[in-house]
Amino acid sequence: MCREACTSIAAVWRARCQRFVGAIASAGQRSAVVSYENLFAAHVLPIAKFRSSAPGQYEPIRAVGTGFTFGEGTFVSCWHCVSDPVENDEVYCAAIRTAGIESQAYDEVFELAYLEQDTNGSDLALARVDYSIDPVLALAEEPAAWGEDVVASGYPLPVNTLATQTRGEQRSI
Repeated sequence: MCREACTSIAAVWRARCQRFVGAIASAGQRSAVVSYENLFAAHVLPIAKFRSSAPGQYEPIRAVGTGFTFGEGTFVSCWHCVSDPVENDEVYCAAIRTAGIESQAYDEVFELAYLEQDTNGSDLALARVDYSIDPVLALAEEPAAWGEDVVASGYPLPVNTLATQTRGEQRSI
């Protein structure tokens, strides 16, 4: 289920990005064209465990994985990335670079609120974030067609992440 959903999400994301970049270019706003790299950087985000010293103030503890947002406040990750219990003063947050890929550092974090494992017990976690970005993604109504290009992205093995069991075929370049 997760593989099919992720494949469908990637196909829709790719099509929406192409339409988004094409619409901006055709509107004569060439200076406002957004690169695919910046679109990925805005939707695929690293996750870390943080210590909250005060409301809105966070101190990073360790990187734990990655996830993605649809762009409207929903956040999706693998459950094994965020299943470690948190203490009273700890939270999981997604980090962004507000200036896009040109920025050298992640300068804003968004707490993963209402973080829960998928009800069927799969390695899927859902949360809400106070973050929105265009284009907003949607689930595909149909599975990707055979031979259709899809894109998968993330930050494999970030610093301080423990190796975990992973199912499915994996290839790297």
